[in-house]
Amino acid sequence: MERKRLLYISCPYWDEDPNIREHRVEAATALAAELAARGYYAYSPITHGHEIEKVAAGYDFDIEESFWLEHSLKMLTIMAGSVLVLFSLHGHGQSKGMKAEYKMAVRYHRPVVGITYDKGNYWCHVIDPAQSYPPFYGRPHILDELQTVIKECNYVNVPVSNHS
Repeated sequence: MERKRLLYISCPYWDEDPNIREHRVEAATALAAELAARGYYAYSPITHGHEIEKVAAGYDFDIEESFWLEHSLKMLTIMAGSVLVLFSLHGHGQSKGMKAEYKMAVRYHRPVVGITYDKGNYWCHVIDPAQSYPPFYGRPHILDELQTVIKECNYVNVPVSNHS
């Protein structure tokens, strides 16, 4: 199987309700698994960080929220050539982490795609980098068309000056 692009999955995590956090982790992990099965190298920072948080809590360690934001931005920085995937889960419009990841991807001219999940199907969307956060998700494409959507994002993802 031909390997495709490296994808960084951005989605909301924090909520006061631990059940909502757990749902978000499960959804992001399921998306990462789906993308991996399709030949993409998918990285989900909340899948990674959530497990570390659970172990740290067992040892009575406290890892501050600011650490995870810095960690996520560092990972996005070192993942040269990656595509930012904005996974639209409930609360994505208020997510500070997603907003920071989006701004960084736009600043470094990385392709940005949106992925939604509806009625048992994933849908991918072209994201125009000239938009502020949260961006409007364009016309949906089936997930099989993700490579085409990424190529279209490469075309529209030109330097913009209104994102700093």
